[in-house]
Amino acid sequence: MKQLYILLFLFVCSISISQIITIPDANFKAKLLAANTTNQIASSTINSFTPMVIDTNGNGEIEVSEALLVKWLNVPGSSVASLEGIQYFTNLKDFRCNNNSNLTSLDLGEIMTLTYLECSGNVISSINMNENDLLQIEASYNQLQNIDFLQNANSIVNLFIENNEFNTLDVSSFSTLKRLRCGYNNLSSLDVSMLSLTQLDCSNNQITSLLLSSNMTGIDFSNNLLTSIDLTGQNNPNFSYLNIANNLLNSVTFPTVGLYYLNISGNLYTSIDLQPIAGNNNYQIEFVAMNTKLTSLDVNFPLTDDSYIFNNLDLVSLNIKNGSFDGCQYYPAVTCTISPNYTASNNPNLQFLCVDEDEVNHYMDNPELANTFISTYCSYTPGGSYNTISGNIKLDNGSNGCDANDVSAISIPIKITFSVFSYGNSYTNQNGDYVVYVPSEDRIITPQFENPYYTISPSNFTSSFVGVNQTQTANFCISPNGVHPDLEVSILPISPARPGFDATYKIIFKNKGTETQSGTVGFTFMDTVLDLVSSNPIVSLQEGNTLSWDFVDLLPFETREITVVLNVNSPMEIPAVNNDDILNFSVSIVSSLTDETPNDNQMDFNQLVVGSYDPNDKTVLQGSQIDISKVGDYLYYIVRFQNTGTYAAENVVIKDFLDIKLNWSSLQMVSSSHSYRSSLTEGNKLEVFYEGINLPPSSEDEAGSNGYFSFKIKPKSNVVLNDVIENTANIYFDFNFPIITNTVSTTFSNLSNTSYGRNELFSIFPNPTKNSLNINLLSENEIQNSVIYNLLGQKLISSKSQHTIDVSSLQQGTYLIEVETKSGTVTKRFIKN
Repeated sequence: MKQLYILLFLFVCSISISQIITIPDANFKAKLLAANTTNQIASSTINSFTPMVIDTNGNGEIEVSEALLVKWLNVPGSSVASLEGIQYFTNLKDFRCNNNSNLTSLDLGEIMTLTYLECSGNVISSINMNENDLLQIEASYNQLQNIDFLQNANSIVNLFIENNEFNTLDVSSFSTLKRLRCGYNNLSSLDVSMLSLTQLDCSNNQITSLLLSSNMTGIDFSNNLLTSIDLTGQNNPNFSYLNIANNLLNSVTFPTVGLYYLNISGNLYTSIDLQPIAGNNNYQIEFVAMNTKLTSLDVNFPLTDDSYIFNNLDLVSLNIKNGSFDGCQYYPAVTCTISPNYTASNNPNLQFLCVDEDEVNHYMDNPELANTFISTYCSYTPGGSYNTISGNIKLDNGSNGCDANDVSAISIPIKITFSVFSYGNSYTNQNGDYVVYVPSEDRIITPQFENPYYTISPSNFTSSFVGVNQTQTANFCISPNGVHPDLEVSILPISPARPGFDATYKIIFKNKGTETQSGTVGFTFMDTVLDLVSSNPIVSLQEGNTLSWDFVDLLPFETREITVVLNVNSPMEIPAVNNDDILNFSVSIVSSLTDETPNDNQMDFNQLVVGSYDPNDKTVLQGSQIDISKVGDYLYYIVRFQNTGTYAAENVVIKDFLDIKLNWSSLQMVSSSHSYRSSLTEGNKLEVFYEGINLPPSSEDEAGSNGYFSFKIKPKSNVVLNDVIENTANIYFDFNFPIITNTVSTTFSNLSNTSYGRNELFSIFPNPTKNSLNINLLSENEIQNSVIYNLLGQKLISSKSQHTIDVSSLQQGTYLIEVETKSGTVTKRFIKN
């Protein structure tokens, strides 16, 4: 009997284990029977997917013993209406039943092991499950109205329930939740502030109130009804995705994080501050701004090719100066081809577009932007991400180290090098301060002096940036390496000379040496046609046509100015002054010490008298012709500017591409009307920045509306006879088209008494003369041509084969006569009384 009971027990167990599962839905059963080792219907493992046959005995049925072997099951798109029988798959961990359009409910209550459920694309309105171990559920595109079936989901990490019928959603109990996708429902509010949530997509709802976790890495709340949002609490350094498009936003405050994607399309704001994002990006952003009401937009960060700034009908000003194409600036020795591929178009009212320097031509060629002003001067720092090196140069007066009381070294070039490339120069300002903007790679910063009078400590500075948007300080202390007296003087025409009007001049004198000096500045002018109106400081001594000013204790690197106002005779006065006359000036400086570079202790200047003039102009003080022997001397330039608009100019920029025949490394700043910052980049691009100048319009303040900048630079040593150096400046007033000045040119001619080695080809008499000038050939020769020039190099009289030239029409002054014969050409000076 005992053996009979044992056999009966074994028989019952056998029947239980081999029990056939009733599966009423034929499509579901067919899918289970179709599982084999070549498709992806079922697997006995999770971590390493192993396709399997469920009906292992091939009897056309699914038995309990066979169901227990399945851990991964996938029955998508099979027209399943009922999953009856799934309850026997009690070892199932991963179940997927997407896109069964007749499936209305899901009962998984008997399965205790499930960690992953994917049931999207059905018409499910109810789910029953024991979800204690559930990590992720994807139940999008169904008809769910609540998540009561998740009330015991203590471990859920990812919840994806888009496109359902939720009116409310309470996820406050899901402490482990990291990713929530609940877009395309009917939600009016959502609170995830108490969770450790990192990713949220609640787009396409009716949300008017949104409370966020502070740990987000990605947020999409586009197409809702929010009117404002403050994202400053987002402090996750991995925050990279943000879509706020198509709400009713009037304001948004961004976090100081770096993003990979940002969409600000639609909404009601007319301006938006993207600076927190711009200052924290080390990489390109896919940026979208379409159909906005923005009137101005500053996108100061690099953009991907997939970015769109499109169809913004109110947009007037756009800044996409973002550093994406500033390689030519950072690496001037590299040839750059610029072709940005992101879209910035169909913004029909765009008036101003600011781009990187190397993008200008690309946008200039766009016919859609024919009426848009394209510039690089919307900001005065590089676009995008960069690093900053700043510092000061002081002179150690007491040989005790530099401190705040020591003299600042002004207008000192700061050379920036990278590897073997010269990046350019910055220059110290009136306080001895400088600033340099560089990319992430190391740069070497080295002060440069016009003359080698000083020892620099440290000799240079090498930056050591890791990443971008960082600042380093490099101060330099200099001390004399000997006794080097060296003064310099120059004269600048601050205003034009016009018959009958006052003309203003500045005499600039500077101590370039190592010794504090006292002495005298002299100024000689044509007192027969010019009358002294005022002098600041007052004149120390006036003797005839010479004024002098004594100065005391001019410190090394100190610059002082003397402003002189002279009245020019009118055409009705005697002697008369008319248009095209030449006014001669001379300035000098002396002290008790022997100067090491005496050539710049005296300067002559010849000024052309004009009737009308352009207040935005450029002048080379040495004139349009100079003698070839002066190749090693400095050329002095002055750029004058005036705000002739109707509003104050907040910022002014002068951009000047220096001629290739100039020695760019010899550039020195002379004087300026206002505080400025200057740089020399790309080899020959000189930029002078007047940030915050607030230059008043001429209609409100004629005198105050003017400004000027002056510099000096040497020609290259290989300049030859008849070479011409030309220069033109561009003057930018705020966001307006640049004013392009006149082009000044200087020709290197033979203006000395000898030419081609022949000193005695001819003589001239009388000299001085009043009416006629006679040419006496000193050898058997013939005059081929004679030309008289003023000291600006302008041709005034030309004569063929004549020995006597009528000069009675010339104004009083000094002139040049050039006589050409078969034996050569000679130029001599003469004076017209």
